[in-house]
Amino acid sequence: MAQFLMPVNRPSFQSLMPVYTVESKSRLEFFAHDLRTPRPSMHFPMRTHWCGPEEVHALVYNPTHEYWPDVQKCVTPTTLAMQVGVPFDLFVNRRNAVCYAGVYALHSMREVGQFGEPIPPDVSPMAIAHAAGATGPFASKIIECFPDGQIRVECFGLQCLGFDEQLYYALVQREQSRLQSQSQSQAAAPGEEPKTRGSLKRPAESQGGRVG
Repeated sequence: MAQFLMPVNRPSFQSLMPVYTVESKSRLEFFAHDLRTPRPSMHFPMRTHWCGPEEVHALVYNPTHEYWPDVQKCVTPTTLAMQVGVPFDLFVNRRNAVCYAGVYALHSMREVGQFGEPIPPDVSPMAIAHAAGATGPFASKIIECFPDGQIRVECFGLQCLGFDEQLYYALVQREQSRLQSQSQSQAAAPGEEPKTRGSLKRPAESQGGRVG
């Protein structure tokens, strides 16, 4: 990923304001809304890893097989492979919130042997198992997809192409409006302290961190 240039309009990731908090809104509820962008949206919770302290380009890991309960068999996932080279909006976890990271493109890493590898130590095994459909009542189906019981993954590169400021500010404003409404509702309830939020401001440059 070192060969990719750093987009000049991409703010520091740590300076970005969250577009929603994990504990207050479900991921499905968030992405069910019209994000008003011609690009698809991608979110890989606990399956991404930054390539360096700049927190611009990243890697994402996907299971090599998934269990589909509708057909009761394991299949080779094609969603990410079909997305290679197509720009999309990337959202990543940061502690208890999710942030808009920018416009990205996927790159296949198969040419460098990044297929069928064990789960890296800095990636959540539970998140990979969830992506493989091998959780809850289907946890035992992991053996059907991976006979040795060890989930294998494929690595994709995440190249940052730029940053959609209009989308970013619209999402942040929407979340702050929601939090303000929630705070007012809590203030109206007896015995509860209202919550306060800071005003919306442009992201400032700061030192990067890790993907959540």
